[in-house]
Amino acid sequence: MNRLVALLNHGRVRLTLPLAHRLIGDEAQDTYLVSFPRSGSTWLRTIVINALYPEADSNPEVFNRLFPGVSILRLGLVRRAPRPRLISTHALRLPVIKRPIYLVRDGRDAVVSYYHYTITRQNRELTFEHWLDGYLLGHYGPRWDQHVESWLGQQATPEPLKVLRFERLKAEPLEVVKEFFACTALEGLEEARMVTAIANASIEKGRKWEAIQLGGEKKSDASFYRGGKTGQWQSYLTPALEARFMEVSAGALRLAGYDRAE
Repeated sequence: MNRLVALLNHGRVRLTLPLAHRLIGDEAQDTYLVSFPRSGSTWLRTIVINALYPEADSNPEVFNRLFPGVSILRLGLVRRAPRPRLISTHALRLPVIKRPIYLVRDGRDAVVSYYHYTITRQNRELTFEHWLDGYLLGHYGPRWDQHVESWLGQQATPEPLKVLRFERLKAEPLEVVKEFFACTALEGLEEARMVTAIANASIEKGRKWEAIQLGGEKKSDASFYRGGKTGQWQSYLTPALEARFMEVSAGALRLAGYDRAE
């Protein structure tokens, strides 16, 4: 990745994203879903909006409007979102984010998925090893360990920070979705609607919408909806690459509740 793109990524996360958060206007009942990229936030947002608006049918245009992600370009969407607002962000810890729910994924799997997101789906030819070189230098924004330590390394809010794990979302989606709603200002949602919403938020449905929006089917590795595999890092992180990753991430893995045996 060239130096200009790296600088733009750095500026987006360190400068424009904090600015966007300041400009959207904090409201007492806002709920933020915070995560490192490729940690399951799109899937969870899809389920939540399916449950609140069954007619959404997992359409990305709908959940991006009703549960928008923060950026300078999406200020209008966030400001117009239904109240109480549900807002998604990949920001590092910011004082203006007052009701966060932190969704975390094993960093080893997250970086493999991030590799595919930033490289393969853009039809760029770059090995994982070379991509990891750039990742460790911060060419793709803050590293996973920096993001986790930003949110979990210190008390982020006056209340204990609610942490949801991607792996548990896969294993017990209904329980995790219930926990998410319990942390919001939204009340009275029937369990049956959550169950239907989960079933409707399948990988196949996501790829169907992707094909409609982008035209034509994409290979699984090039699709935004790759399947959220657990343990996929073992096929990418050789012992040498794992050692490099662990050199900066071992503490964050422990902090997030993961260890080398997972």
